[in-house]
Amino acid sequence: MNEAVEPTISIDQFFGFDPIDKKLFGYDEWPLFLGICTCYFALNMIGYRPDEGLPKVSRVPANSSDAMHVAYGAFCSGFVTRDKKMCDKAKAIYTYKNITCEAVHVRDYLNSFGL
Repeated sequence: MNEAVEPTISIDQFFGFDPIDKKLFGYDEWPLFLGICTCYFALNMIGYRPDEGLPKVSRVPANSSDAMHVAYGAFCSGFVTRDKKMCDKAKAIYTYKNITCEAVHVRDYLNSFGL
C-alpha cells in the first residue's frame, strides 16, 4: 500500500526557524536572526542558488558572513548586494517569513535611479 506518511518535522524545523533542540541552547523561542542564518545554510545544502566552494572548509567564514548579512538585512527596509545568489536566497527567506525587507541586486538598485 502507498499510504501517506506524516512528516516528523515541520517546514520551519527543517529550514531552521524552529529547531527541535532549541532548549539545549537555552531558548524557548528561537531568534529570527538565528533562523535566517540556519535557513541560509539549509538553502545552500539543498542546492538552492548555492554559494561557491561549499565543500571547502576555507569558505565557511565567507558563507557564514553571507548568512549573517541576510539575517541583519531582515531588520532593515532594504538589503542591497552585488551577489545574485545571496540576493535570491534573501528574497526567498524574506518572502517565506513575511519579512518586509526588500532584497535588491545592486544593478537593479542603481537602474532604479537611472544610473
